[in-house]
Amino acid sequence: MVASPNLLTIPVNLWIIGTIIVFLSLISKYVYRLTIHPLAKFPGPTLAAATNLYGASYDLRSDGSYVKLLPTFHEKYGPIVRAWPNQLHIRDMDAYGQIFKIGGKFDKDTLFYRNPAVIGGFFNIPDNKTALPRKNMFRQSFSKEAIRRAEYLIHNLLTRFLGILDISASREAPVDLSMGFSCLTADTIMNYTFQQPFGALDAPDFQSHLIKASDDFFSSMQWPAYFPRFFYMLFQATKLLPSRVNGKFLDAIATTQWTMKMCHDRILYLKGRSPSEKFTPTVLDTALDPNIEKGQFTPPIDDLTADAFTLLQAGTSTTAHTLVLAVFNILNEPRILKTLKAELREAMPNKDSFLDWASLEKLPYLASLSSLQFG
Repeated sequence: MVASPNLLTIPVNLWIIGTIIVFLSLISKYVYRLTIHPLAKFPGPTLAAATNLYGASYDLRSDGSYVKLLPTFHEKYGPIVRAWPNQLHIRDMDAYGQIFKIGGKFDKDTLFYRNPAVIGGFFNIPDNKTALPRKNMFRQSFSKEAIRRAEYLIHNLLTRFLGILDISASREAPVDLSMGFSCLTADTIMNYTFQQPFGALDAPDFQSHLIKASDDFFSSMQWPAYFPRFFYMLFQATKLLPSRVNGKFLDAIATTQWTMKMCHDRILYLKGRSPSEKFTPTVLDTALDPNIEKGQFTPPIDDLTADAFTLLQAGTSTTAHTLVLAVFNILNEPRILKTLKAELREAMPNKDSFLDWASLEKLPYLASLSSLQFG
């Protein structure tokens, strides 16, 4: 009589077999990346070529930054370095121009450009040819002529911003200019996109909860960059949770979802405007009223919401950081500060006077500063 196997040993055996399979699959992946992978011929650290965890070990630390190591890699390996298993880092301006030129043949990384917050938006479209018609619908809204038509929107918000600075100066109170510029740029791009400011400048001392939560969300984007599939599923799962739960435990995600809903609702409002309400230009005008003969079209509302969210985020932090960097460097160069103030005082002798964009471009010293790269 054959003895029956102990049922307790079956799960153990399965666990051992599963462990061996996982181990062998990892080894085969690493061997593939180091030998016959399309990027295997490019030089670089062996661990960086084998696993993304090498870069993650720097980027996911609060005090770490993998990109700061890249110059040392280039000194050792040359202008083209394999810094990740599937990515090259290039320190060559000619190559950079070929890769990132408009209409280039290189598509985007499908894993990285799978942001769960902007599903359906042009940001997530990896194929440049497919994304181009979508981006073209917004491009004309950022031309010089379009910006000039919307200058009064910028002036109104800038007046409010400067008024807050005046009040702080009269009280001899410090000002968080980093948050202040973020509030200004967020309200500006929001007003230009939806005919409604974000309300960030209304926050006391520029400490807008919405801006802070948005910054927190994007400051943690290194994690989804290294583990895109996991965080894609996690973000989708949070949509099923009550908003109060997200707000209590996942504030950054809750704020992102609130912003997405606000974008969605404002698009529906803009879509239903009467002709008399369309005197103020918005970034979404072409998308909401396309010229069919030119091949333009109106994307689905959810896709357009994703595009609007991308524009809002891209137009806030980037512009704010540029302003912070410029102001910091100008204040630290007394000669530059003195010359610039003299030119502006001559052009704007009254405290409350404003120059339009065309007039500002004619100021030679200001124009020369705007072309400099600070840092």
